[in-house]
Amino acid sequence: LSRVPAFKSSAWLVFWTLALAYFLSYFFRSANAVIAPELSTELRLSSGDLGLMTSLFYLSFAGSQIPIGWALDTYGVRIVQPVLLSVAVLGSLLFSVSSSLVTAGLARALLGIGLAGCLMAAFKAFAQWFPPERQATITGYLMALGVLGALGASTPLALISSQTGWRSVFVYGAGLTVIAAALIALIVRDAPQTAAPRAVQSRAESLSPAASSFNFLDPTLLRIALINFFGAGGLLSIQTLWGGKFLFDVYGLAKPQVGELLTVLNLGVLIGYGAI
Repeated sequence: LSRVPAFKSSAWLVFWTLALAYFLSYFFRSANAVIAPELSTELRLSSGDLGLMTSLFYLSFAGSQIPIGWALDTYGVRIVQPVLLSVAVLGSLLFSVSSSLVTAGLARALLGIGLAGCLMAAFKAFAQWFPPERQATITGYLMALGVLGALGASTPLALISSQTGWRSVFVYGAGLTVIAAALIALIVRDAPQTAAPRAVQSRAESLSPAASSFNFLDPTLLRIALINFFGAGGLLSIQTLWGGKFLFDVYGLAKPQVGELLTVLNLGVLIGYGAI
């Protein structure tokens, strides 16, 4: 893949290409909230089974972060991301034909691995393509566009799955993921050709060697981790599964109504990210 010539790239072309992959990541992680009744019925899943199957996405997603970080540093975004997205394609296709908790759980785990690099790959590329003073703003844009994937997994997914069935949605999703992988391979470069790669110094590197070896205990990192654990973790659990399940089971709402309420939730998240 590294020998395949890339098209002439610009910073914003790189941004939109990687944003498409992050959009798909958010779509796949959020889809179960709307199709939970069909999954429970067709795959004969209890609420516990449904939660376990959905959580396998996040377990594999989290477990992949450190090796993916190493791979991105070693081989670059243009090589690593298409390979990972190929795993996501396999997971999406397997999910579309799943008939049990085992196959659905394996499919979700593959999706988690395949989509685990979308955010980190974008951050790594943006560090080279955009100046340091623009990083926070560009990150906010990316996060906001990612939430559009969750919006796509609310009312639009409810309408499409009602017409064609939930399995076809994952076949279409696999096709879009193939397109995203191809675009990254053709368009994204790890740094502009006209400039030397920008050195990105971490806070740990600015410390003494002894201190940098304990960067996982850095107070700043721990504070950020706690915010994400309780804040982002709570949001994702509601946004990607239990919000929809609650509306179906407790209020007895139909799929279009659940999709509409999840759309309102995701619009709130979109506004929040866009305001960063």
